[in-house]
Amino acid sequence: MQEGKLRFGVLCHGTSFKAWQARCLRQLLEIPGVEPALLIVDADSPPPQPPSLFRAAGNILSGRTTAWHLYARRMKGQLTSSRTVSMEQELAGVPRLECRTQLKGRWSHYFTDEDVERIRQHRLDFILRFAFEIIRGKVLDAAEYGVWSFHHGDPAHYRGGPACFWEVYDGAPLTGAILQRLTHRLDAGVILHQGTFGTDRGMKAYSLTCNKVTLGAASWPAHLCRQILSGNDARVRAGTPCRTTAPIRHDPSPWQSLRFLARCVRKELALKVRWLFREEQWNIGYAPIPIHKLLAKCEWPEVRWYRKLPRHQFLADPMATRFDGRVAIIAEHYDYRTRKGTLRTLALENGRPAGEPALAIEEPWHLAYPYLVHLGADLYCIPEGIGGDCLWAYRAREFPTAWERIGPLIDKTRIVDPTLFEHEGRWWLLGMRSGEYREQGYVELHGWYADSLMGPWQPHLCNPIKTDVRNSRPAGPPFYHAGKLYRPTQDCCGEYGSAVAINEVLTLSPTEFEERQVTRLTPHRRWPYSDGVHTLCPVEGGVIIDARRWIFIPHCFWGRLRALLFSSGSEYARSQRTKTVLAAAAAGGQSAAPAGQKVSP
Repeated sequence: MQEGKLRFGVLCHGTSFKAWQARCLRQLLEIPGVEPALLIVDADSPPPQPPSLFRAAGNILSGRTTAWHLYARRMKGQLTSSRTVSMEQELAGVPRLECRTQLKGRWSHYFTDEDVERIRQHRLDFILRFAFEIIRGKVLDAAEYGVWSFHHGDPAHYRGGPACFWEVYDGAPLTGAILQRLTHRLDAGVILHQGTFGTDRGMKAYSLTCNKVTLGAASWPAHLCRQILSGNDARVRAGTPCRTTAPIRHDPSPWQSLRFLARCVRKELALKVRWLFREEQWNIGYAPIPIHKLLAKCEWPEVRWYRKLPRHQFLADPMATRFDGRVAIIAEHYDYRTRKGTLRTLALENGRPAGEPALAIEEPWHLAYPYLVHLGADLYCIPEGIGGDCLWAYRAREFPTAWERIGPLIDKTRIVDPTLFEHEGRWWLLGMRSGEYREQGYVELHGWYADSLMGPWQPHLCNPIKTDVRNSRPAGPPFYHAGKLYRPTQDCCGEYGSAVAINEVLTLSPTEFEERQVTRLTPHRRWPYSDGVHTLCPVEGGVIIDARRWIFIPHCFWGRLRALLFSSGSEYARSQRTKTVLAAAAAGGQSAAPAGQKVSP
């Protein structure tokens, strides 16, 4: 690697790429010092041909098109990640080298010695593989950091293809992906980066899952480049080749394709019935157990719940603190009639949330996750504000019901579940970026750091610092125990808000992040709210939590029935997002008022 520069090559079919590949390349081009130096074009790739009914009919008659290919053709319009994108302008002037490989054995393709030498002359730091078949031989060592290749699937369980299909077919709750450095052994690459995504359900499960996984993984080469440029290339150079005995999958047979479609129809009907008749209702409670006791995955003690709420309302995302000698809880109060969340306060009396929810903060947009921070004699609330255009902070003017807006902490950035804390002399902010969390489903954790609460905040070098649907999204304040830092997180595997995991943070610096899951907590089956849990907040020797139940809400039922009958299901599609996304759509994304405006009643 030249000082402060990275040169990369691309194994490709030309300057047209799939949308997820184009996203990957564009993110690389945005990094100062990273430049494309060579396009290694597959000379044997057939030129793109326009769709033809005659060609399709000929394939059917010749037996080359199965039920799977007909289904894949039908789903092509929904696979937005696979749409063709031209990068002719971005890659203009990049040298091209057309190569033909030689097939040896049944699967392996080898570059000629002459082509390998031509590639080496360009002094590449790494090569991205977006074309050619299974490549082996000297070309794997033609760049300093080798050849990088994506595998969309967990190699421990799924090899072959189609990518992301068999996870949906098997009903697996998770779909993995890896970026690997290819080695001379088949299916034994060195894993450079990996992530875990949730598998979708219903008629569009395959396209939704495939889009989510391929687009979500596209940022990983840029992630590695930023690490290398910072001087941290140990992960790229080292590593142990993975080993797998998973069976190699192929295109499904006609019978498997029909069975797959039948499963999708059944799940789609189940989802629509649930969407029509069931909605989530959250409530908050107090568990009299120190939060560090939960690290041992002990049994939940008896939770003291807040009183039963009207069906069209719920309380969630509770945060609690002692301020001026009082313990108060601030939580999201959501009303299905307005599809909007406000922040309200309650008291903790005799170890139980009590009192009428008093309005604390209200904005034209949806508010949730009211994260609390003490700084000197002041108390700040930094909530999630989907629909606003910034991450705002609010300072307690008359705690707990009078606040004034200050800031913003971060301008023109919407952050979901913002979690702030001090660690080793720095302020840290962890959360999900609004666009990524909607598109990819609660998997990408981003980080920022600053010398003071009010900033300026700098993005972490390796954003997104983590990609895992099981334990990325924040679920409450981090805490220390026995000198170690722990971070509560949401486990959104299967569905949003299903469980809480607690991770031990092993490394946290402006250039590195590493953590491991210690325990996973699910709601007790005897709770009145036993269908989910997604927030933990320590207070007064115990933990404030929220939990969910699924109930029938007449207001939602009649609105959705009308949408189903008269709106061609558009309301159904919108309702599959989380409640915060619905609130943002209803609020219309109004801009925020000037800093310092009083927002209390």
